[in-house]
Amino acid sequence: MEHLSRFAREFLKALKNLLPIVTVVVVFQLLGMRETSSRGAGIAITSRTPRRS
Repeated sequence: MEHLSRFAREFLKALKNLLPIVTVVVVFQLLGMRETSSRGAGIAITSRTPRRS
């Protein structure tokens, strides 16, 4: 049982260390999604490559 409690402590320490990194990634993803959603139609239209006949 001691191994499990030691693992839990180490796991929580690791989560505390990763929290700032995860926060930054989530914030940038949310900002990117918000920017993309406001320009969504324009990106969809302009990003298409012309078809060859």
